[in-house]
Amino acid sequence: MNQAVKLAWRSSDTPQEIAAALRLLESEYPISENGRGLKLSFRKTGDSETVSRVSRSRGSVLVEYSTLSGALRGVGSALAKLDGEERTPFKKLGIMLDVSRNMVMRVEHFKKWLRRLALCGCNEVQIYSEDTFELDDEPFFGAYRAPYTLEELQEMDDYADQLGIELVGSVQTLGHMEQVLQHKHYQNITDSERIMLVDSPDTEKLIRKIISFWKSALRSSRIHVGMDEAHGLGRGKHQTLYGAEKESSLMTRHLKVVSEICKEYGMEPMIWSDMFFRMTNENHDYYDFTSPFPKGIQKEINPDVSLVYWDYYHKDAASYRKMIARHRELGKEPIMASGIWTWSRLWYDHRETMETVIPCIDVCRQEKISELFFTMWGDDGAYCNYDSSLAGIVRCRSCFRMPG
Repeated sequence: MNQAVKLAWRSSDTPQEIAAALRLLESEYPISENGRGLKLSFRKTGDSETVSRVSRSRGSVLVEYSTLSGALRGVGSALAKLDGEERTPFKKLGIMLDVSRNMVMRVEHFKKWLRRLALCGCNEVQIYSEDTFELDDEPFFGAYRAPYTLEELQEMDDYADQLGIELVGSVQTLGHMEQVLQHKHYQNITDSERIMLVDSPDTEKLIRKIISFWKSALRSSRIHVGMDEAHGLGRGKHQTLYGAEKESSLMTRHLKVVSEICKEYGMEPMIWSDMFFRMTNENHDYYDFTSPFPKGIQKEINPDVSLVYWDYYHKDAASYRKMIARHRELGKEPIMASGIWTWSRLWYDHRETMETVIPCIDVCRQEKISELFFTMWGDDGAYCNYDSSLAGIVRCRSCFRMPG
């Protein structure tokens, strides 16, 4: 039986930021400072892409890297006895973890995930939390579901930062708010059972409180403000109060309000892009490749807002290419969100993941998309064994290994 690889390093010849990460990894992996094992050394390259290159000689392992995430990916490869080179063309590569549907990962287990993600070369983790965080004077936020406290998120953020990972808050500021809106306390900001009431000062007040919280919780200036799948926007209380109005007008007006709040707090917002596509056709079809966009809508989308193109379903390269082109028609360079299939399943679905992820990655490379993350949703109760999805993350990561 092959013995596990043991790696030894010295602080005197290890860059400080890598040394800090290695000390965290030592708690779980056979890596030791001034211990026994293959001598681990590092050499920085001048590559513009994230590069991780591992080579070993008698008694030693050299990791050549361009970024901290590349260096830690090299450590992961060394532990797995994988020599060779990986090149990641994406400025941001990571995951989005859903903690809104009964599964709120404990802090210590989240740290365990961060260590694994660092060894996979990830440099971003989005925490999707519709309401599972404690908000001052909002007792129904995360009620009975162990919501994260401000201090817990700050602790997680500090840990991630040492591993070269940027934590980003991912919330909702329009739809998907049924867990909160079910309470009578919020009837004054309810348009319909899932959608917040646009144009309401109280809605704006709550959104401001949410943005302020995440500004305090994480060091990242980025925030995902959601706004997806707001089906029937403006067809509930808003229509009763103000009359019928086009979804596109409501959507762009609300986006301006949210964008201004983000700007006040120095935050850079991104939103799911589907509503801008659904408004172009009668069937509200996101993946419509032909319907023209409403006239002038490009100018209505705040230039400071990034669009996230989510697609977990297509298995052909042509569909991804067409949708990327459609986003560029809107004057936006999309952020790509693919999926590690964890939703409505007891166990990570390897087949569905690979059949959708591989063509997505290939097209994103060819189209020079700069940001890619993999969502892990918890639809219908988050009963999937989330740890099983780590196999999918590792398999997706292997797509970046150079032949040789």
